[in-house]
Amino acid sequence: MRGFSLRRRLAIAAGAAALLGVLVPVASATAASADPRPGTITAGYVPANGYWTYTGVYLSRGTVVLSASGTVFVNGTAYGPAGTTSCTGSLVSYLPCNGLIGEIGNGPYFAVANTSYLRVFQSGQLKLAVNTPVGANSWGAFRVSVVGLP
Repeated sequence: MRGFSLRRRLAIAAGAAALLGVLVPVASATAASADPRPGTITAGYVPANGYWTYTGVYLSRGTVVLSASGTVFVNGTAYGPAGTTSCTGSLVSYLPCNGLIGEIGNGPYFAVANTSYLRVFQSGQLKLAVNTPVGANSWGAFRVSVVGLP
């Protein structure tokens, strides 16, 4: 992961592993393409264009942490990864509007708040998107990190 020192990467992985014992998994999942081994951090950006971003991350059975940050603007209003209540005309109408959402393989869709712990039950490729309504004027991106846990 470019831009982060080894010390920073290890601190993030250690923090994520420490929090795992406190939080309950957010979603059951199917999966995605470059397998994050325990302690490995993979990062990228998900633009607010309302289309799925194929991350190139392949998730195997186990637990992963998805950490998202940043701001997107939809019709002039700022939103964080958690988005707002559900809306019509978005990719997945029952998930938070203008928030970060994901899918692993052909599995169920799930929301990704600032930090989400997922138990992956079936391997597959991780896809992420900003859940914007069709035709919305949107810009910006969320930065997402994926950490595999032991």
